[in-house]
Amino acid sequence: MRGYKSFVMFLGFVASSCNGGSHDMRNGEDATEPDRKTYVAIAGGYHHTCALTDSGEAICWGHNNAGQIDTPEGTFSAITGGGSHTCALTDSGEAICWGSQTYDKTSPPEGTFSAIFAGYQYTCALTDSGEAICWGDNSEGQISPPEGTFSTIAAGEDHSCALTDSGEAICWGGNGDGESSPPEGTFFAITAGAKHTCALANSGEAICWGDNKYGQISPPEGPFVTITAGPAHTCALTDSGEAICWGTNAADEINSPEGTVSTRTA
Repeated sequence: MRGYKSFVMFLGFVASSCNGGSHDMRNGEDATEPDRKTYVAIAGGYHHTCALTDSGEAICWGHNNAGQIDTPEGTFSAITGGGSHTCALTDSGEAICWGSQTYDKTSPPEGTFSAIFAGYQYTCALTDSGEAICWGDNSEGQISPPEGTFSTIAAGEDHSCALTDSGEAICWGGNGDGESSPPEGTFFAITAGAKHTCALANSGEAICWGDNKYGQISPPEGPFVTITAGPAHTCALTDSGEAICWGTNAADEINSPEGTVSTRTA
Protein backbone atom coordinates (compact mmCIF):
# COMPACT_ATOMS: atom_id res chain seq x y z
CA MET A 1 0.00 0.00 0.00
CA ARG A 2 1.37 3.38 -0.94
CA GLY A 3 2.42 5.63 1.91
CA TYR A 4 -0.20 8.08 3.08
CA LYS A 5 0.86 11.69 2.83
CA SER A 6 -1.39 13.67 5.13
CA PHE A 7 -2.48 17.08 3.99
CA VAL A 8 -1.21 18.58 6.99
CA MET A 9 -2.03 19.21 4.03
CA PHE A 10 -0.48 18.86 0.59
CA LEU A 11 2.50 20.19 2.24
CA GLY A 12 5.04 19.15 4.90
CA PHE A 13 5.94 22.48 3.34
CA VAL A 14 8.70 25.01 3.54
CA ALA A 15 7.09 28.42 3.98
CA SER A 16 10.10 30.60 4.57
CA SER A 17 8.76 32.86 1.83
CA CYS A 18 5.66 33.80 3.89
CA ASN A 19 5.41 37.51 4.42
CA GLY A 20 5.24 38.29 8.07
CA GLY A 21 6.71 40.97 10.20
CA SER A 22 5.72 41.53 13.77
CA HIS A 23 2.02 42.26 13.41
CA ASP A 24 1.00 40.48 16.60
CA MET A 25 -2.81 40.68 16.86
CA ARG A 26 -3.40 37.34 18.54
CA ASN A 27 -5.71 38.72 21.19
CA GLY A 28 -8.06 40.07 18.53
CA GLU A 29 -10.18 38.45 15.88
CA ASP A 30 -8.44 39.83 12.81
CA ALA A 31 -6.34 37.64 10.54
CA THR A 32 -2.63 37.78 11.26
CA GLU A 33 0.38 36.79 9.23
CA PRO A 34 3.15 34.48 10.42
CA ASP A 35 6.67 35.68 10.99
CA ARG A 36 9.21 34.65 8.39
CA LYS A 37 10.26 31.16 9.47
CA THR A 38 10.86 27.73 8.00
CA TYR A 39 7.94 25.33 8.54
CA VAL A 40 7.86 21.56 8.22
CA ALA A 41 4.11 20.96 8.70
CA ILE A 42 0.95 23.01 8.29
CA ALA A 43 -2.71 22.50 9.21
CA GLY A 44 -5.76 24.56 8.35
CA GLY A 45 -8.75 25.02 10.65
CA TYR A 46 -12.03 26.59 9.59
CA HIS A 47 -10.81 30.17 9.98
CA HIS A 48 -7.26 29.76 11.28
CA THR A 49 -3.99 28.10 10.35
CA CYS A 50 -1.19 26.61 12.40
CA ALA A 51 2.26 25.38 11.43
CA LEU A 52 5.25 23.75 13.05
CA THR A 53 8.71 25.22 12.66
CA ASP A 54 11.71 23.01 12.09
CA SER A 55 12.41 23.29 15.83
CA GLY A 56 8.90 22.05 16.72
CA GLU A 57 7.44 25.41 17.78
CA ALA A 58 3.75 25.93 16.98
CA ILE A 59 2.87 29.18 15.21
CA CYS A 60 -0.79 30.04 14.48
CA TRP A 61 -2.57 32.88 12.74
CA GLY A 62 -6.09 33.84 11.66
CA HIS A 63 -9.37 34.11 13.56
CA ASN A 64 -8.92 34.06 17.34
CA ASN A 65 -12.43 34.34 18.78
CA ALA A 66 -11.83 31.35 21.10
CA GLY A 67 -8.07 31.41 21.61
CA GLN A 68 -7.42 28.88 18.86
CA ILE A 69 -4.21 30.64 17.79
CA ASP A 70 -2.87 31.20 21.32
CA THR A 71 -0.30 28.43 21.19
CA PRO A 72 1.15 27.06 24.42
CA GLU A 73 4.86 26.85 25.00
CA GLY A 74 6.62 23.65 24.06
CA THR A 75 7.68 21.70 21.02
CA PHE A 76 5.39 19.48 19.01
CA SER A 77 5.61 16.70 16.44
CA ALA A 78 2.13 17.10 14.86
CA ILE A 79 -0.62 19.72 14.76
CA THR A 80 -4.24 19.91 13.55
CA GLY A 81 -6.91 22.61 13.39
CA GLY A 82 -10.68 22.31 13.91
CA GLY A 83 -13.59 24.72 13.87
CA SER A 84 -12.40 26.91 16.74
CA HIS A 85 -9.79 24.72 18.44
CA THR A 86 -6.33 23.36 17.82
CA CYS A 87 -4.62 20.21 19.02
CA ALA A 88 -1.02 19.07 18.81
CA LEU A 89 1.16 16.18 19.90
CA THR A 90 4.19 16.76 22.06
CA ASP A 91 7.45 15.02 21.27
CA SER A 92 6.44 12.33 23.76
CA GLY A 93 3.04 11.80 22.08
CA GLU A 94 0.84 13.59 24.61
CA ALA A 95 -2.16 15.47 23.15
CA ILE A 96 -2.38 19.17 24.00
CA CYS A 97 -5.38 21.25 22.84
CA TRP A 98 -6.36 24.92 23.04
CA GLY A 99 -9.18 27.19 21.88
CA SER A 100 -12.92 26.71 22.39
CA GLN A 101 -13.75 24.39 25.29
CA THR A 102 -17.31 23.66 24.11
CA TYR A 103 -18.02 19.89 24.20
CA ASP A 104 -14.74 19.44 26.13
CA LYS A 105 -12.91 19.27 22.82
CA THR A 106 -9.80 20.84 24.34
CA SER A 107 -9.72 18.22 27.10
CA PRO A 108 -7.96 15.25 25.51
CA PRO A 109 -7.66 11.95 27.35
CA GLU A 110 -4.43 10.84 28.93
CA GLY A 111 -2.16 8.63 26.92
CA THR A 112 0.27 8.83 24.05
CA PHE A 113 -0.66 9.04 20.40
CA SER A 114 1.05 8.71 17.05
CA ALA A 115 -1.25 10.99 15.00
CA ILE A 116 -4.04 13.51 15.60
CA PHE A 117 -6.93 14.84 13.48
CA ALA A 118 -9.38 17.65 14.33
CA GLY A 119 -12.95 17.80 13.06
CA TYR A 120 -15.29 20.74 13.41
CA GLN A 121 -16.14 20.32 17.11
CA TYR A 122 -14.18 17.19 18.00
CA THR A 123 -10.82 15.50 17.64
CA CYS A 124 -9.61 11.96 17.01
CA ALA A 125 -6.17 10.49 17.54
CA LEU A 126 -4.44 7.19 16.93
CA THR A 127 -2.65 5.35 19.71
CA ASP A 128 0.67 3.69 19.03
CA SER A 129 -1.23 0.45 18.45
CA GLY A 130 -3.54 2.08 15.87
CA GLU A 131 -6.66 2.34 18.04
CA ALA A 132 -8.87 5.39 17.37
CA ILE A 133 -9.62 7.58 20.39
CA CYS A 134 -11.93 10.59 19.97
CA TRP A 135 -13.30 13.37 22.18
CA GLY A 136 -15.59 16.39 21.86
CA ASP A 137 -19.01 16.72 20.26
CA ASN A 138 -20.78 13.37 19.87
CA SER A 139 -24.17 14.56 18.60
CA GLU A 140 -23.88 12.32 15.54
CA GLY A 141 -21.67 9.61 17.02
CA GLN A 142 -18.54 11.13 15.49
CA ILE A 143 -16.42 10.36 18.56
CA SER A 144 -17.65 6.76 18.82
CA PRO A 145 -15.23 4.89 16.55
CA PRO A 146 -15.55 1.17 15.92
CA GLU A 147 -13.07 -1.30 17.28
CA GLY A 148 -10.05 -2.06 15.18
CA THR A 149 -6.70 -0.63 14.21
CA PHE A 150 -6.24 2.11 11.65
CA SER A 151 -3.43 3.76 9.72
CA THR A 152 -5.03 7.22 9.44
CA ILE A 153 -8.23 9.14 10.20
CA ALA A 154 -10.09 11.89 8.34
CA ALA A 155 -12.31 14.10 10.53
CA GLY A 156 -15.16 16.08 8.96
CA GLU A 157 -17.93 18.25 10.34
CA ASP A 158 -19.80 15.50 12.16
CA HIS A 159 -18.42 12.29 10.65
CA SER A 160 -15.11 10.49 10.64
CA CYS A 161 -13.54 8.00 8.28
CA ALA A 162 -10.41 5.92 8.73
CA LEU A 163 -8.34 3.47 6.77
CA THR A 164 -7.62 0.04 8.17
CA ASP A 165 -4.17 -1.44 7.88
CA SER A 166 -5.36 -3.22 4.73
CA GLY A 167 -6.66 0.03 3.19
CA GLU A 168 -10.39 -0.48 3.73
CA ALA A 169 -12.39 2.70 4.49
CA ILE A 170 -14.44 2.62 7.70
CA CYS A 171 -16.67 5.57 8.64
CA TRP A 172 -18.80 6.59 11.62
CA GLY A 173 -20.91 9.55 12.73
CA GLY A 174 -23.34 11.61 10.64
CA ASN A 175 -24.58 10.00 7.45
CA GLY A 176 -27.34 12.30 6.23
CA ASP A 177 -25.81 12.56 2.77
CA GLY A 178 -24.06 9.20 2.65
CA GLU A 179 -20.75 10.64 3.85
CA SER A 180 -20.25 7.67 6.19
CA SER A 181 -21.12 5.04 3.57
CA PRO A 182 -17.83 4.33 1.78
CA PRO A 183 -17.62 2.11 -1.30
CA GLU A 184 -15.80 -1.19 -1.27
CA GLY A 185 -12.14 -1.18 -2.23
CA THR A 186 -8.77 -0.33 -0.81
CA PHE A 187 -7.27 3.12 -0.51
CA PHE A 188 -3.99 4.73 0.52
CA ALA A 189 -5.28 8.21 1.45
CA ILE A 190 -8.54 9.63 2.76
CA THR A 191 -9.94 13.09 3.55
CA ALA A 192 -13.24 14.40 4.91
CA GLY A 193 -15.13 17.60 4.13
CA ALA A 194 -18.22 18.87 5.91
CA LYS A 195 -20.61 16.35 4.36
CA HIS A 196 -18.45 14.43 1.89
CA THR A 197 -15.45 12.14 1.87
CA CYS A 198 -12.82 11.38 -0.77
CA ALA A 199 -10.13 8.73 -0.91
CA LEU A 200 -7.40 7.67 -3.30
CA ALA A 201 -7.47 4.12 -4.64
CA ASN A 202 -4.19 2.28 -5.04
CA SER A 203 -4.30 3.27 -8.71
CA GLY A 204 -4.37 6.95 -7.75
CA GLU A 205 -7.99 7.37 -8.81
CA ALA A 206 -10.04 9.71 -6.60
CA ILE A 207 -13.21 8.11 -5.24
CA CYS A 208 -15.68 10.33 -3.37
CA TRP A 209 -19.02 9.88 -1.62
CA GLY A 210 -21.56 11.97 0.29
CA ASP A 211 -23.07 15.36 -0.50
CA ASN A 212 -22.65 16.41 -4.14
CA LYS A 213 -24.56 19.71 -4.09
CA TYR A 214 -21.53 21.56 -5.45
CA GLY A 215 -19.89 18.73 -7.36
CA GLN A 216 -17.49 17.98 -4.52
CA ILE A 217 -17.75 14.21 -5.06
CA SER A 218 -17.36 14.45 -8.85
CA PRO A 219 -13.57 14.32 -9.27
CA PRO A 220 -11.77 14.57 -12.59
CA GLU A 221 -9.62 11.75 -13.87
CA GLY A 222 -6.31 11.21 -12.10
CA PRO A 223 -4.11 9.72 -11.03
CA PHE A 224 -3.37 11.68 -7.88
CA VAL A 225 -0.79 11.24 -5.12
CA THR A 226 -2.44 13.16 -2.27
CA ILE A 227 -5.85 14.68 -1.60
CA THR A 228 -7.52 17.10 0.82
CA ALA A 229 -11.08 18.31 1.34
CA GLY A 230 -12.49 21.63 2.43
CA PRO A 231 -16.08 21.99 3.66
CA ALA A 232 -17.56 21.70 0.15
CA HIS A 233 -14.61 21.36 -2.22
CA THR A 234 -11.72 19.00 -2.77
CA CYS A 235 -8.19 19.38 -4.15
CA ALA A 236 -5.58 16.82 -5.15
CA LEU A 237 -2.06 16.72 -6.52
CA THR A 238 -1.16 14.88 -9.71
CA ASP A 239 2.04 12.88 -10.13
CA SER A 240 3.64 15.94 -11.68
CA GLY A 241 2.66 18.17 -8.75
CA GLU A 242 -0.20 20.03 -10.41
CA ALA A 243 -3.07 21.03 -8.08
CA ILE A 244 -6.53 20.04 -9.36
CA CYS A 245 -9.67 21.12 -7.47
CA TRP A 246 -13.42 20.58 -7.76
CA GLY A 247 -16.60 21.47 -5.87
CA THR A 248 -17.90 24.85 -4.76
CA ASN A 249 -16.16 27.89 -6.15
CA ALA A 250 -17.95 30.58 -4.16
CA ALA A 251 -14.64 32.11 -3.02
CA ASP A 252 -12.38 30.89 -5.86
CA GLU A 253 -11.35 27.91 -3.76
CA ILE A 254 -11.05 25.61 -6.78
CA ASN A 255 -9.16 28.10 -8.97
CA SER A 256 -5.72 26.72 -8.18
CA PRO A 257 -2.78 28.74 -9.52
CA GLU A 258 -0.49 27.42 -12.19
CA GLY A 259 2.64 25.67 -11.08
CA THR A 260 3.67 22.53 -9.28
CA VAL A 261 3.69 21.65 -5.60
CA SER A 262 6.01 19.08 -4.09
CA THR A 263 5.18 16.93 -1.11
CA ARG A 264 7.90 16.93 1.51
CA THR A 265 7.60 14.94 4.70
CA ALA A 266 8.68 16.51 7.93
